[in-house]
Amino acid sequence: MNREKKEKKKKEKEEEKNIEAWFHDLKYLIADSFVSYQQLSVIDKEMHEKEFILEEGFFAFFTYQQWFMLNIQLAKIFSKTGTQKRNIITLFDKIIKGEFSEQIKKLLTTRDSENNDEDKELFEEFKELLITSKHENKITHDEPLFGEINRLLAFYYYKNKPTSHEISFDEFKELHDEFEECTTGYRKIKTCEEFIENIKKLKEEFFFEEESFLEKASTKAAYQKVQKAIEEIVITRNKDSAHADIGNVAITTAKNVPSLEEIKMLIDIGNATITTIENFPTIEEINIFIKATIGKAIEKVVELRDKVYAHTDIYSARATVTAPTMRELDILIYVAACLYNQSRRALYDTHTDFTKIMNGLTIDQVIEIIDESRKDKESPQEKDKIIEELSRKSEEARKALQEKDKTIEELSREREEARKALQEKDKTIEEPKRSLEEK
Repeated sequence: MNREKKEKKKKEKEEEKNIEAWFHDLKYLIADSFVSYQQLSVIDKEMHEKEFILEEGFFAFFTYQQWFMLNIQLAKIFSKTGTQKRNIITLFDKIIKGEFSEQIKKLLTTRDSENNDEDKELFEEFKELLITSKHENKITHDEPLFGEINRLLAFYYYKNKPTSHEISFDEFKELHDEFEECTTGYRKIKTCEEFIENIKKLKEEFFFEEESFLEKASTKAAYQKVQKAIEEIVITRNKDSAHADIGNVAITTAKNVPSLEEIKMLIDIGNATITTIENFPTIEEINIFIKATIGKAIEKVVELRDKVYAHTDIYSARATVTAPTMRELDILIYVAACLYNQSRRALYDTHTDFTKIMNGLTIDQVIEIIDESRKDKESPQEKDKIIEELSRKSEEARKALQEKDKTIEELSREREEARKALQEKDKTIEEPKRSLEEK
């Protein structure tokens, strides 16, 4: 048993020194978070229409499980503790300290050698296109540019005024990298030092170092200023969209936690030269707001894990916990995926689309199947109700007809009695008349 424990510890230490193992484990933590969040989103959306299904015992427990998994996995990703073996902040710290430098250099070399074959094929196509008379001097605006190679050639002419149509493979790779950066925003990192510097920037952009950061007066002031700007953006957007009736709801939502779209919109406006919003926050204040929003969300997730999902026996401790909102969870998942892709892509030149992992794993199809099954079971019952209702109405109509026949029969009888009475009256008058005639 001791030998097995030693082997396990040895393996863990080896994996801890392997950057690929870190990315491998983080990938599954983020994927789990995406799936659980999507399940909760489906349940939240369907709750209004299919409440009778989702309030059943199984779905109540399933919802609890998804909250449990989502918070536990996010806490693993963002909680920097001594017992936490896979944490993105710890990974970044190890990279910055140079613990993975040798591996990073090898991965960058492997990446470039694997890309060389593809680049060479593209280079040959580019050279053939470059020397054709159609593209000798320039590409006109009227000429259709289809495919990456044509757009790349257009970029080449835009950047250069070539006197000859010769280009080396190294020059082509530089051009291709610059083209990718301009079109996708992705800048290829070429050295280990550059990779480490990029990780430092990512960490500074999303996380704060000071423990008192959230309590600082400057942080609170920047947070309130940005929050006010978001409220004004929401109000303006709703007025422009003729949604004045939902303005108060939107403001309340913005005061709680902004959506990713609102934060992105804020940054876009901040980068613009003109804005109609008075006292608009600076980019630095917006960055403080983003870090504070992420920091508060992480605190809530960690507290929920420690005081609720760790099954504490102290009820009063559980009762005081403020759970993260769906928007806060959404932001943390987005940040995790963003940091994962921006760091790993530099080494492997690949991007992981976590939304594709969710295909077939969400519960919406299950809910639809149960709902349809319920409708099928209810159909015979509905038919019986309709038949019963028709029978009742038919019986009421029959009774009404019987009552009508009775009324007609009664009238006929009264008429006959009146006729007989009239005959008797005629006889009474006729008898004296006959007697008088005889005299």
